[in-house]
Amino acid sequence: MKVAIIGAGAIGSYFIYGFRNQCTVIAQGKRKENLEKNGIYINDIHYKLNVKTPKDAGYQDMVLICTKYTALNSVLEFLPQLIHENTIVLCLCNGVTSEEKIAQVIDSKHILHSFIKLASYRNGNHITFNDQLISDVYFGSISNNIELENRCINLFSNSLIHYHCIKDIINQMWIKYASNIANNLPQAIVQANSLMYTKSKHGYFLASVLWKEVYKIACLKEIVIPENVCIFPGSDSGNIYSTLQDIQAKKHTEVDMFLGELLKMAKEFNVCLPYSEMCYHVIKCIEEKNDNIF
Repeated sequence: MKVAIIGAGAIGSYFIYGFRNQCTVIAQGKRKENLEKNGIYINDIHYKLNVKTPKDAGYQDMVLICTKYTALNSVLEFLPQLIHENTIVLCLCNGVTSEEKIAQVIDSKHILHSFIKLASYRNGNHITFNDQLISDVYFGSISNNIELENRCINLFSNSLIHYHCIKDIINQMWIKYASNIANNLPQAIVQANSLMYTKSKHGYFLASVLWKEVYKIACLKEIVIPENVCIFPGSDSGNIYSTLQDIQAKKHTEVDMFLGELLKMAKEFNVCLPYSEMCYHVIKCIEEKNDNIF
């Protein structure tokens, strides 16, 4: 089986590790040069990567899209060069709208809806995670394509990847989406670790009201998620999640995917999400401050 990974960041590194580096990383231009020259460090072990352009890589049996949501549009053009009749495509971006975008450039029969739970930390090209703690891939076919699911299972069964084939994949994706919004974004605004949810009633309140607004949209879309907020496991360890990691590194965050997309859905239903709207503009303002706009 030929496996291609687009995006060699925290999520991509998990699959590089899981497939024992027997895969191809897709990149071009300066990104390709940098990955070929420097590789990446996964749990302090250096990996020299097999990096190819989409054209040189050719058809793949599985394509794993592991970029951030903000980079998704820029890599969609890679896909037609990598897809043959039986290729499996999984997009591990956060959010709930990635598969819709991918289906605009390839046939949806190739796509398994999916998400990943991964507790990781990135510093440059050094990625750290504990594969025995939280490192699980969830996938499923919304069209009941059992053959596609079985081919994915067969591939993952020969790897170190922790995987789960589930039937209610859309509901579970929305639970992950709501969890990211509720846990990532208040932390990024307050710039505190995850103890704010277990030690502060005010921190818990912020997480709860954002969850409620995602719950409102989920109900309108007839998607089932719990009514009450789910705080990430291990919050008592004082974790720093991805949005705050980005802010601390003065990078742009995924707030457009988290709340930008949610606010678009709210507009379609003509409903108001005041906490989400405020949170969105606060984080965008922090990004502008980090960009030295003011």
